[in-house]
Amino acid sequence: MDQGHPISAIAGLDWEALKALMLSRESTPPELPETLSLLVVGPADMPSAGSAFGSMRICMRAGSIEEASQYADTGKTADALFASVTSLHVETVARIVALAEGLHAKAVSVVYAFGTRRAIELAGLAGVRAIGQADTQARPAQLIAELADWATAHRQADMLNAGTGPRAMRRFDDKALATLADISSAIQCECPRHLAELVLQLSAFQRYSDECRSQSPADALLHHRLGTVANRAVQLLETALAEIVRQEGLVNRALSQAV
Repeated sequence: MDQGHPISAIAGLDWEALKALMLSRESTPPELPETLSLLVVGPADMPSAGSAFGSMRICMRAGSIEEASQYADTGKTADALFASVTSLHVETVARIVALAEGLHAKAVSVVYAFGTRRAIELAGLAGVRAIGQADTQARPAQLIAELADWATAHRQADMLNAGTGPRAMRRFDDKALATLADISSAIQCECPRHLAELVLQLSAFQRYSDECRSQSPADALLHHRLGTVANRAVQLLETALAEIVRQEGLVNRALSQAV
C-alpha cells in the first residue's frame, strides 16, 4: 500500500502473488540521492575536483579564499564549503562568510590550526562550523559525511520554504494592517488583528536588527541573520493574512466602511 499500490488491487491477490509483488519491490534499486556539490579551499587532505564522497562531489579545489571568490564571481554555486586555514581570525571568518554567500553554500565548515576565541565564537554566530585541525586528522571522512548531511538538511528545508531566500518586500503597509485590525471585530474573528500586530512587531524588529549591523563584526553577522529570520517570518504571516483577506472578503468590507 505504501509502495503505491491501491488497497483494492492488493486485496484480491493470493499469497503467491503477494510474494512476487514484494520480491519485485525488493529487487528494484533504491533511488539515489541527488548529488551535492562541495567546494574545497586551502590545503585540505582531499582528492582533486570531480572526486566524490558518497552523495558529495568536489566541484572545485581552490588554493585560497581569493581564488574561490573568483570562482563564485562567475556565477558558480556549491551546496557546501570546506575551508582549511592556518590561522582563524575575525577577518578570516568574515571572508569565509562572504564566500559562502556568493556560492549560496548553506553548509560551511572551516578547519584551523590556530584560532582566536573571538573568531571561533563569531564563526558559530555566522553558522560556520569551526574545527580544530587535530579533529580532521582523526576523522576526515566523518567530517565530510556530516557536512553532506548538513547540506542535505538545508536543501530539504529550502524545498519546504521555497522562495524565502532573498528578503521580500512587505505586502501590507502599516495603514493596511491597521485597517485589517479594525475590521476583525466586525467579522467576529480576532485572527486578522493578531496577524497584523505580529507583522508590525516583526517588521519593527527587522528594522532594529538592520540598524545594529554596524556595531561590530560579530553584531553585523548576528543581526543580519536575525533580520533575515524576521523577514521570512513576516513573509509567512503575510501569506496567511492574505488568505484570510480572500476568504473573508475583507477588502470589500474595508471599501464599504470607507464610503
